[in-house]
Amino acid sequence: MIRDRNIDWLRSVYRIPYHLFGYEPTHLHTITILGGVATATSHHIGLGTDANGGALAKVSATSRTGITGVQNGEALVGLDDGAPQIAEVSTFGFGGVEIAAAGDSLTTLDLWLPPHFDPEQEIGVRVLWTTNGAVATSDAITWLVTYKQSDVGEALAAPATALDTVIASASPVTTTLLLRRTARGIINANKFDYTARQGALAWNVEADVLTGFSADEVVFLALELDYVPLVCANRDEKIDVFSALAVND
Repeated sequence: MIRDRNIDWLRSVYRIPYHLFGYEPTHLHTITILGGVATATSHHIGLGTDANGGALAKVSATSRTGITGVQNGEALVGLDDGAPQIAEVSTFGFGGVEIAAAGDSLTTLDLWLPPHFDPEQEIGVRVLWTTNGAVATSDAITWLVTYKQSDVGEALAAPATALDTVIASASPVTTTLLLRRTARGIINANKFDYTARQGALAWNVEADVLTGFSADEVVFLALELDYVPLVCANRDEKIDVFSALAVND
């Protein structure tokens, strides 16, 4: 009978794009107040100042001359440290996450990879990124990736486990807007048991060290994972392993 061990599987690549990491909207609205309102009663409009520090509060009984404003969109910022923002890459119509400073980080809960990887094989970890500003030969970045594996029925937690081989610092060539890939980090083979294939992996990607780069010049695009697939029944899993999963409330 043919099993995975009899097949020379190519390593597969799975990429988690920037928009699958955790974000929330931040409100950047400007209010518009109609002028020409005369009343003997004081009314507070609810805002103290505009984005430039100009006074907006109107509590006197004199006529309001009007405040003209534009309603801006909402920025999407990361839920993790530094609150880095999603932004368009150049004028290309697609986006990425701008890194404002060292320590900016992003986190995602990965439910796709676990059922597909062979836990007896290593997992490769890389970061795909670009630069949207001028790059000097002295510029460098170190990406720090950590993870947390959770079985069904186990408490979820923030990823804090280091890779067995960390991602080396990158000193990129000076051409801007290149699709860049880091050196390969590694989670060693046999780090997980077979029940991990039924659970989840949380990933954290942090711009751990920035040298020379200005704010928002580095743009995170995706986390890239390479793995050996596990498709056939094996000594730990029968053919119906995923249809026979137990309920866990």
